[in-house]
Amino acid sequence: SQHQNDVGVCDLCATRFLPAGGLARHHNSGCGKRTSTIEKEKRKARRSVVRRLEAMDELAIDGNRQRIKDLALVTVVLSAPESTAAAVGIEVEDDGGSLVITAVAGLALGSGLVGEGFVVVSMGGNPASADSIPTELAAGQKATFVFRRPLPHIPFHGSARETIHKEPRFVMPREVE
Repeated sequence: SQHQNDVGVCDLCATRFLPAGGLARHHNSGCGKRTSTIEKEKRKARRSVVRRLEAMDELAIDGNRQRIKDLALVTVVLSAPESTAAAVGIEVEDDGGSLVITAVAGLALGSGLVGEGFVVVSMGGNPASADSIPTELAAGQKATFVFRRPLPHIPFHGSARETIHKEPRFVMPREVE
């Protein structure tokens, strides 16, 4: 038949095979050049300098993103005096799943680190909820809060040229002097 005259040629080692299925058996048993070529490609991919640099860049970018994200976090430890209980002084409002501070008084105001518009992230290492925030601390008791600052106000374009930032210079032409 015509299939007996077909010749199979291995692409890697250029060996010719006459019997049917000989080329398939050759590939199944592992062409010497085939396995070494595949291993070389794998090794080349593992040792690729470009791939390593891309991975290092991704790690650096992720680390920088996390660092920037953490710049907005404020950790505040509020502690009541040893002799009396004290009001924490944080009033919150649930704003779509996040607790936004609406009023600051008491220990929170005294700390100077908490302001209106801050978002309560956690209280005592646990995720914050409206029920978990105490209104008062017993004498000598401490509470740790983590807040996220709101984004700062971005001034209008050209606001640095206002006279409050730069002294105006009055220059008179020579003809007028």
